[in-house]
Amino acid sequence: MKSTNRLAFIFTLVTLLIALSFSNTPYTQAAESSLHIVDSNATKNTKALFSYLQSVSGEHILFGQQHVTDEGLTLTNNPPRVASEQSDIFHSTGDYPALFGWDTLSISGDEKPGVKGDVEQSITNLAASMKKVHELGGILTLSMHPDNFATGGRYNDTSGNTVATILPGGENNKKLNAYLDNIASLATQLKDDSGESIPFIFRPFHEQTGGWFWWGAHQT
Repeated sequence: MKSTNRLAFIFTLVTLLIALSFSNTPYTQAAESSLHIVDSNATKNTKALFSYLQSVSGEHILFGQQHVTDEGLTLTNNPPRVASEQSDIFHSTGDYPALFGWDTLSISGDEKPGVKGDVEQSITNLAASMKKVHELGGILTLSMHPDNFATGGRYNDTSGNTVATILPGGENNKKLNAYLDNIASLATQLKDDSGESIPFIFRPFHEQTGGWFWWGAHQT
């Protein structure tokens, strides 16, 4: 199959998935049902997101994409602006996906909209892009790919018995906490125009049952 035909086929599937899965109603408008949240101080936006996910569970599929507004074949603002509204999916279907994903690699400057060597600017850029998506009614997710805290290698360096060293009392626990502090800084900056905190779904140590990351099942 030629690459152009393959791309058209993928976009067709995307269109069908979105038509089946996406609601134009922002989750912040969802009515709070009977909520059971561990954190009694959860914000109203967090409760609204949790309530919305409960309401669609078992009933709908939410379509999502990583770097919806950062990467794309049809984006005309090249390189993409921070807090852009452009998206391949929007250009193809006239609507956005339900979920917009980023990774902590954006904080380290290894992925857009981060800036290599400038963590503070990367956090500011990422917060701005995530805020824009919140305004569009999207659900935010953040996965995590930290470098190997024991060896200094990349996240796919599976040597070093790293997991044991990042637990409380371990020699690399402070490194882990410093890494998490950057994520906390992002969460602190991520507010709407009313000053309300914007929630995101945090996905630490994802694909943990595999063996290709240092936090995989072979180490835990």
